[in-house]
Parts: sequence; structure tokens; C-alpha cells
Amino acid sequence: MKKNYLRNFILLFFSILICSSLSCFSSLQTAKTTDGFGITTGVYRYEFLRHSDNQWKDHYFLILAPSIGRAAKENRMGLEGRLKFLTDVIDKDGERALWFPIEELKIQMYKNRYIDLAVTTEFWVFYPASLSVIVSRDINKHFTLYGQYKVVGGLYLLSIRDSETGLTSAITFGTEINLTKNISTLFEVERWLSTEHLLEREKTRYSLGVNFHFPLSKK
Repeated sequence: MKKNYLRNFILLFFSILICSSLSCFSSLQTAKTTDGFGITTGVYRYEFLRHSDNQWKDHYFLILAPSIGRAAKENRMGLEGRLKFLTDVIDKDGERALWFPIEELKIQMYKNRYIDLAVTTEFWVFYPASLSVIVSRDINKHFTLYGQYKVVGGLYLLSIRDSETGLTSAITFGTEINLTKNISTLFEVERWLSTEHLLEREKTRYSLGVNFHFPLSKK
């Protein structure tokens, strides 16, 4: 009984490591912070080559990320915190799905008329997992373009047992489309960098999400 418990614990531990390493890459946000509460939901997709039959297989993660924040102003930086949940329920086909949380903090620089600039960091519980810079620009009231550069370490390194470089990175380009004042949809393309263990086709990933914003009422 104890052996089975230990085996299940070890399998769960390494599953969490792998899952958390992937969660670090999904962005689904611009550099802007907003007042009040929000929730973002989306799908993260990538392909990998299954060596058992040498076939390419799609892999999906569902994302759920509630947030709370305050908007940046010309004389005040913005601040936003998110708790991002990741699950592989789509791929489980009836099996028990894994859920894993990632904490995220975003700090937006002072507001200006040219671009929005923010720095974000992600944690696995209290362990630093990534650091990134996001730049975005509103094209008009409906469209926003954004890009992100992210450096990832920690859990990612544990999951792939990479002890040579110590870090890896990814770059993301995306667009946000405002459907209404408080609802928007996001689409982004992500490219992994400095990952020799991945094939070229495995390095490009896609995310699609919807963001719901619930501003605080002003008296």
C-alpha cells in the first residue's frame, strides 16, 4: 500500500513539474492593467512528435485566470495580480485531469500616449518561475497589438533536466480585439527560443482566449 502511494506521489510530482513548465509560457494579456476584477479563459495548443509511432500529435491546455488590479496613470504605475489555473482535461479522454495554479504579478509603467510597457513575473507557489516584458499599443478603440519576451527557469529546468544553460526563453506576438467595453478576445503566436531538445515544429505554439472585465463601481 505504501509503495503504491509513493509511486503515485512521484508520478504526480513530475506531472506537476511538466505541466507548470508549460503554463509559464501562455500569456493572453497585453501590457495594460485595469481597475477592478477580471477573468481570462483560453486554450493553449502545441504539437509534439510521438516517438512510439513517429506521428505528430496535438496537445491542449485549458487556461482559467482570475485577476484583480488597478490601472496605470500618468502619475501612477499599474498593478495586477492573476492566479492562473492550467488543466489538460481535453487530452485526458475520461481520465482524471491535472489542475495546477501559477501566481502572476504584473507591474505597468507610467501611462503615456505612445506605448504601454509592463514587467511580469510568475511563481510556482513561492518559487520564481519566469520574468517577462510586455509591450502593447492600441491601434484604435477596437484593436491592440502586443509582444512579450519571457525568460523561464526553475521548474522548466527540472522538468527537462537541462543543467547546461540554466534558462530558456520565448517570444510571443498577439492581438486583442475589443468586442464590447468589458469583453475582448485575444489570439497569440508563441515561439520558443534556445531549446535544442525541441524540433522546429514543436517550438511554435498558439493561444486563443477571451477576457471578461468587471470594473469597480465609481461613486
